[in-house]
Amino acid sequence: MELYEGGVHQVQRLFETWIAAIAEILMAERMKANVAKQQAKKAVILVQGSLILSQGLNDAQVFKRIIGNLPTELLLS
Repeated sequence: MELYEGGVHQVQRLFETWIAAIAEILMAERMKANVAKQQAKKAVILVQGSLILSQGLNDAQVFKRIIGNLPTELLLS
């Protein structure tokens, strides 16, 4: 059980680090910290969701569209 729990914590840290990194970039663009964190979470959701959907549909364009639109999407808050 410990090994599984350790893996869960590693995944949690990975997502927290990823979200924090995106939020830092958004705050550098003068976005308020609380908004930047929400937008960073949105970015991770969009990327992860598009990866799953792209794989499921065997269509890389789904992922490419999300990545292409992501900067604009995040800064429109």
